[in-house]
Amino acid sequence: MADIDFFTFIVKSSPPFAEFLRQTGEMTKSGEHNIHWKCVLSDGFKETPKGFECIAKHEKTSPCPSARHAHAIHEAIQKATNDYIIISDADIAITYKNWDKKIIRILDEGHSCFGSPNSSNEHGEQDFPNVPFFVFKKEILQKVNLDFRPILDKRNIIIRVKAEKEKMMGRGIGDLVFFETGCKLSSEFERAGLKSKCLCMEAIHQDSKKIQLPPMTLKQKINYINIKRNYKRIHHNRLIEYHHNGKLFLTHLGNSHSIYIMPQQIWKEKIENYLKEVLFL
Repeated sequence: MADIDFFTFIVKSSPPFAEFLRQTGEMTKSGEHNIHWKCVLSDGFKETPKGFECIAKHEKTSPCPSARHAHAIHEAIQKATNDYIIISDADIAITYKNWDKKIIRILDEGHSCFGSPNSSNEHGEQDFPNVPFFVFKKEILQKVNLDFRPILDKRNIIIRVKAEKEKMMGRGIGDLVFFETGCKLSSEFERAGLKSKCLCMEAIHQDSKKIQLPPMTLKQKINYINIKRNYKRIHHNRLIEYHHNGKLFLTHLGNSHSIYIMPQQIWKEKIENYLKEVLFL
């Protein structure tokens, strides 16, 4: 039996998402391993989600949210006490049966890290694990520097450049590259000679044939339309699915800190309906 430190990061809007993350993780785990649900309270927020242990409180240290997130991740890693470590955004839901067994098997078979590419970075590397879901064994900290900090300019804005003469961070010539959270990880792992394994990212639209979550019901569609009607300025959720061997491993709502176009309740209902089929509840 292994012990897994599962870290997430909490701001004002996060507690209900974190509690749903834990709920889906508990529903789909194998029961063969111990999951230790832990969190870092960020940006001065003081409410610990139910079922979590608060291991650190992180104040605002930068005007850049990505930089603050990276600092909180570093703080969590320093407080890790178990051999297997998961770094996760709060608005993730786990949908893969026996996900803990799968993760441990992948890491024990020689992969140094496993997880999702950076879903917030459409113009960055897509084939290396990063936030919002990053898994590794604590022992690799002796071989590689896990530096999640983005690269900022003098105004504390994330640097963006065009790959003009050669590929950069997995992007082709002419592509725009964002030096977002975790942008240094792949080069650090490559220098250390470490292998990784990455989930397949699918940016899912409601009419996509690749979607595995059930489509919205008529009631949900009406709710969705009303939300769009009531807000003039609204952030679109990314609603990304991450697949492993053709199966839905986890899903990321994205932009959950803002007014969002996919209400949490609709997202939760879609996942709960999917899990009823997968787990035969």
